[in-house]
Amino acid sequence: MERPTRHLSHFGLSEYEASVYITLLQAGPCSIRELWFKSRVPRTKIYPTVKSLERKDLVVVLPEKPIKMRAAPPTSLAPTLKQVEENVRHMRKTLAELQKIHDSSKSSESLEKREMWILKESEAVQHKLEEMIRDAAKEVFAILTDEGLELLSGKYSDALRSASYRDVKVRLVVNATKDNVEYVKKLNGLAEGKYVDTPPSNNVCIADGKETLLFKQTPATSIDHPSSLIGVYTEDQNLSDTFRQTFQTVAWTKLDTVSNVLPVIENEIVPDEKITTGFENTTGMFLYSLCTWLNSQFGKDRAQTILTDIGRRMVQMLVERESTRVLRSSLEESLKTLSDLFKLYEGVSIRFKLDSLLRLLTYEISGPLTTAYWLSAKDGLDIPPSVLGVTMLGLIDQFGYDSKVLKTVYDENSDVWIVQRKIIEKRKTS
Repeated sequence: MERPTRHLSHFGLSEYEASVYITLLQAGPCSIRELWFKSRVPRTKIYPTVKSLERKDLVVVLPEKPIKMRAAPPTSLAPTLKQVEENVRHMRKTLAELQKIHDSSKSSESLEKREMWILKESEAVQHKLEEMIRDAAKEVFAILTDEGLELLSGKYSDALRSASYRDVKVRLVVNATKDNVEYVKKLNGLAEGKYVDTPPSNNVCIADGKETLLFKQTPATSIDHPSSLIGVYTEDQNLSDTFRQTFQTVAWTKLDTVSNVLPVIENEIVPDEKITTGFENTTGMFLYSLCTWLNSQFGKDRAQTILTDIGRRMVQMLVERESTRVLRSSLEESLKTLSDLFKLYEGVSIRFKLDSLLRLLTYEISGPLTTAYWLSAKDGLDIPPSVLGVTMLGLIDQFGYDSKVLKTVYDENSDVWIVQRKIIEKRKTS
């Protein structure tokens, strides 16, 4: 069953709050460490998130050592739902009253005949943008510059939240960077987001395929003429629908999701200008063939030694060039970074679990798996057919460990590939 994380934003919960709450509902009482591991919420965000949920009466902290917490029952969300239903009733009543005013207006007919307006003042642009989001019945598409991101994540976040309550699909295309990542994170809980690696030059908002607003920030020319917004608005349905279809087929379906890119940006794993997405992995089949050939020619142990040596050199090269911050303070943190890179560049989800006590490293790779991954899993190989898979062996070596494969399992029904390794500390030479 799909975890209803996104839908909890309707109850005023952030993405992290929703993930922690659902994890506690599923797993029962957890310590901070257990909750961090199971929820996949960043370690630095776990405690503030728990305290926020506690203030909302959705988490109960248990008087135990170590401290544990449990989820309050879902009925605790009922008051929020009641308030939303009350707001919807008032909105419907207001909408009916406004429609009466509109229908009785003699000027409305002549006004609707105008198909395009030039908006020369910031107030007019902002008012039209809010009106489009507020009145949308099915969907809102938008391409946003940094100024547009700041505007929607701040002044119009309530309008977006109201749209989500009405089951309006809000879809945004943004160029996320370390400078605007906080704005992106705010919108990520209210809308679906796609990442574009080139900053948009203008903002575009399309509501229901019926109306379009194009706007941008003009630079200040003097003290008397500060920076302001200008825009063009049209109610031409044919034009707006053409924009919408182009947006949907050319942009939306071919871009990567913002949630895949955010961890890479937040942790500064790769410089903003180096992030590229949406390209098919062309090295997978080569590495699958290489691993298969090495195993057949030299045996698995010698093949792993060769691949580990390559991985070690790759890690050293990345550190020296400072192009990708894959080497962290611990093996566990480094593998977490590697997981984010797999999602960004390979399009697969890989979850690492390092058990320091038992000296076991388990990684679970889930799809959709490409042909190279599928063949590697079916043939019983033990590293992902990727440059990142070889880098994993280099990281294990970098932190002073050897590793030996214990088992590799592929579940074809669920398209999940699981590998378990024994981590062995290297002997120190005197």
